[in-house]
Amino acid sequence: AQQAEARGRRRSSVVTFALTRLATYNPSHPIPARLVSERSENETVYEAKQVGSCERNWKLLVACILVLGGLAVAVSLALGMEVSQNHAATDEPTVQPTSSPTHDRRPTLQVVEERGVVRCGFRRCGANGKYGCAVDYVDVCRFVASVLFGNSSKFDSVSVTLGNRFQVLQSRKADLLLSGDTHLVEREIKEPTTGVGFAFSTPFVYSGIKYLGDEDMVRCAEEEQRFDNCRQLKICVLANTTLSEIIARLFPSDFYTTMAPYELSERYLDGTCNTILHEFPRAWLLHSINASDEAAASKIASTYIGTKNVAYEPLSIVTRQSDPEFSDVMSWAINALMYAKEQGITADLSKCTPYSSTPTSASELDFLLGVYCLGNSIGDARQIMPEDGDMIGGKGINSINNGTCMINTLPFGNLEDRDADVAQGDLGRIRGSDYLNCGVVVPDNFVGDLREATGVVGMSVTYCTAVAVALMDGKEDAVELFPFVESSNVSYQALHNGTVDILAGAKAKSEITGVTFSTTYFYGNETAEEDLTMYTLATRKDDFKFSSFVNLVVMSTIKADKDGIGRDAHRNMPLISVYGSNIGWALKDAISYSGSYSQILSENFPQSMAATGRNCIHKDGPLRHSIPGIRFQNP
Repeated sequence: AQQAEARGRRRSSVVTFALTRLATYNPSHPIPARLVSERSENETVYEAKQVGSCERNWKLLVACILVLGGLAVAVSLALGMEVSQNHAATDEPTVQPTSSPTHDRRPTLQVVEERGVVRCGFRRCGANGKYGCAVDYVDVCRFVASVLFGNSSKFDSVSVTLGNRFQVLQSRKADLLLSGDTHLVEREIKEPTTGVGFAFSTPFVYSGIKYLGDEDMVRCAEEEQRFDNCRQLKICVLANTTLSEIIARLFPSDFYTTMAPYELSERYLDGTCNTILHEFPRAWLLHSINASDEAAASKIASTYIGTKNVAYEPLSIVTRQSDPEFSDVMSWAINALMYAKEQGITADLSKCTPYSSTPTSASELDFLLGVYCLGNSIGDARQIMPEDGDMIGGKGINSINNGTCMINTLPFGNLEDRDADVAQGDLGRIRGSDYLNCGVVVPDNFVGDLREATGVVGMSVTYCTAVAVALMDGKEDAVELFPFVESSNVSYQALHNGTVDILAGAKAKSEITGVTFSTTYFYGNETAEEDLTMYTLATRKDDFKFSSFVNLVVMSTIKADKDGIGRDAHRNMPLISVYGSNIGWALKDAISYSGSYSQILSENFPQSMAATGRNCIHKDGPLRHSIPGIRFQNP
């Protein structure tokens, strides 16, 4: 306080001195003087001249400046004292701001190889709290580690939950997720908890979703009955999963309860629910209830597992969408597993050896190392669904297909987004150009007009046009068709250099890089052991959302078939504004033009060929087969 008073006195004296010395002249008291023509020796003579106002009043201006400057100094000193007092009152010193968080921008494969381990995100579940849950996801991670390092132990476990798993992956705390995640189209574009899209591998297993519990109540659930005795039905289901979305479509909310994994067995044992909807009912019974309890053991013994599959869900390895190379490695690893099943390749520890030098790209990886180190039964499918088996000739969905119906689609999820912007990237560019450039692969001996073609070429033209119609608000002539003979490689050059936006009739092959293949719309009739012909729509890998949109159009014809929707009922197709607010009606327009898959097939093939072999809608039975090219992926 004494220091502040002294500073105040000093400021006051400065101002007083300035006013006294510079403002002594008073115009109301003029200086006495007279005009002289000659200078006298005993007189002091002054010369008078006219000056401007600024020059005349300079002393006053200087005084004002000094006064204002003094006030500014006083204010700043006062504020300085106040700030000092505030800082003195704090318990801890101020922490300087840090720079924004950064992450290693190198390719994930390079980061993982240099780190020496791959980080797999698992969630704990079941009575024993171990990783793996119904599926032994740890084995899948070990399989990936074998491919990356030639050593199945080179992995770290990262704990995730149903609520935070995608955030953990996006924050790069994990390199991949293995937590029973269903490949939904929604999650490719905008996963709800993060607002971003993720990449999903080829499914490593399909889960058969069934009811289990009291036999009478399970039958009520399978028949979707809610009256009479079925009014007692109480279904428990995992929250924040596709299972909770499925049950919400089948039953009103008073017939089911959602909960965390650890609660499921407790609520079943205490009678809160008499039925459970689960993707692996048999494995859940074996691993999720503590059978050492006598009452629990009795409950398990009387539990009935339903006979109907409510749905099949593709479970995949999830990776960040920003690194397509690492995502491709996951798919190729699973593809190698399928190939090993087809060819009867099993574990061979003499070939399970680390790389002599660290791989620097996906092309240097040996994708069969996972099989040599761990065998071809990763995921323990026999234990999960013993009725399925996992060998050629098996009848379950996870068996290798040998000629039965394979036309299938991914589950869509919710593709509406009220906050979406207009279509961007290739979607926006093509809409702006008013037409889609589509290459069509044709046999070397093809002659004629593409628009009049039938067979596989006719189907390819239909799908090309369906994509254009979906993008251009239903306009059917908004597509330019370019034929490319099958024996030439010019078609992929045209795709890569932008001459065409899509290549229809492209045969899926693993060794073709920089390309994304859509869901297959026509299969060849090869045996299980042979390379299978798969006709698809190919797009460049540089625009994930466009590739996803093209794939969605193909799958929409299959979904329409499964849902009983044809051209006349096209308005029943879902909205997809998540791809762009101005193309939300895309699937309605596409089906209005093309119809369902069965309609497309029957219009391009004689009736005797339609819906036979692999080219019919999958309802049950084997669904697995490798994509050709694994031989080229194995150095």
